[in-house]
Amino acid sequence: MSRLDDMRARLEAERDADKAKREEQLASDLEAVLELLPNHGGPARVRMVEVKAWIPGIPALAVVRCPKPVEVKRFQARMGEENPNRITALEELAALCVIHPEKGEARDALYLACPGLPVQLAQEALQLSLGEAQAAGKG
Repeated sequence: MSRLDDMRARLEAERDADKAKREEQLASDLEAVLELLPNHGGPARVRMVEVKAWIPGIPALAVVRCPKPVEVKRFQARMGEENPNRITALEELAALCVIHPEKGEARDALYLACPGLPVQLAQEALQLSLGEAQAAGKG
């Protein structure tokens, strides 16, 4: 076996070990989320986002609930301001709607590893607050 083949094999072993750790973290995250669902209207009222750039020690899953009407109105008001800052408005909405991980060290570590995640989670929350358009005659 050449040195290159050896390095490739070691890299593959590292990937396999990481995959196993990530799957274990996902299982732990899902277990926590299952306990939260009844308080947030069930699975149809939440969106789950798996973390692609996962590193050991942080959650592998983030979950957002449907925003309340007052939260949507506040977001819309922020967007209606002169020179609105869309990113800040989305981050504020995410702070209200993320249910997993809970506020604190785990969420802070997740956002440090995935700095764009709060914006994505807020967009997912907003999608939950919308209806679904269908073409006429479908149903």
